[in-house]
Amino acid sequence: MINWTERAGMGAGFAKTEVTTSTSNGVTTTTVYGGYAPSENAQDSDPHWSIQKTVVVDNGTSQNVTEQWAVGPWTNRASLTYKYQ
Repeated sequence: MINWTERAGMGAGFAKTEVTTSTSNGVTTTTVYGGYAPSENAQDSDPHWSIQKTVVVDNGTSQNVTEQWAVGPWTNRASLTYKYQ
């Protein structure tokens, strides 16, 4: 089986990547944020980052993966509204 968490964390040329993991009742949820900067000298607060959010839910038997996108500041990545592209 493909390890989707590792795949998502590799980043496809992202300027920034953040990986967080939590476990509850034997289910592990890993969230990977990968951001493309709007310019080479962009600040984290620039409102034009393209951010991919990948969520991997692993129940020990299967992994469910969702990938969605948002545009906004890297500093607000956890609170942005993500949509399927």
